[in-house]
Amino acid sequence: MNGVIVIPAHNEEPSLGAVLDQVAAAALGFPVVVVDDGSRDRTRQVAAERGAIVVSHPVNLGYLRAIQTGMLFALARGFEHCFTLDADGQHDPAALVALRDRALAPDRPDIVVGSRFVADTDYQAPLARRAGMTLFSLLTRWVTGQRVYDTTSGLRCWSRAAVRLAVTEGIGDLHSEMIMSAMLRGLKVAEVPIRVRPRAHGVSMYDAIAALVYPFKTLLATLILTQRARRRPAEER
Repeated sequence: MNGVIVIPAHNEEPSLGAVLDQVAAAALGFPVVVVDDGSRDRTRQVAAERGAIVVSHPVNLGYLRAIQTGMLFALARGFEHCFTLDADGQHDPAALVALRDRALAPDRPDIVVGSRFVADTDYQAPLARRAGMTLFSLLTRWVTGQRVYDTTSGLRCWSRAAVRLAVTEGIGDLHSEMIMSAMLRGLKVAEVPIRVRPRAHGVSMYDAIAALVYPFKTLLATLILTQRARRRPAEER
């Protein structure tokens, strides 16, 4: 497999070094790109010290733009698969092996999601957040006919076709709206079970205000992208 690992990072100095060490221990042999999204700490230096390729935003542009910057790097360098992984230490980089293996299965899914809910992984989310996750999972099934249990996971493997779609059509947070858009365009989505760890450092990008806005933003993004997908032919593979 010709792949690259993209890690968006904003002020993740305390956790990023351990994440990169664990990525190296997974021994996938893929280059790692850390997108420093306007950090004010030593995120960039920690990434460089661990041998990662560092691409920096001069200011904080947010999760979507950070992921898209890494994906543009992947497209420009000719990578066929792009793995996305959070920098906060909640994702276990060892799970990248399972994502790689699933992406190489005979059915060749275009997006492999590391899922907290496709199997019993003991993950406990706050009630309101879990309700929102379930809502968008059910909405995905209603729109596409396929249930995707964890539409908000940032641990994924993307095919080149899915990367192109995320770069050209991506709005929102590349969550359920992008999954629905991809499937309506003929791309395949699969899930593999993962376990996540508690955040040890920093704060979530979803503060109280963002958590309130998120459902409405995602619904609007879903409406826009699903309408676009239905008006255009499926992606050429």
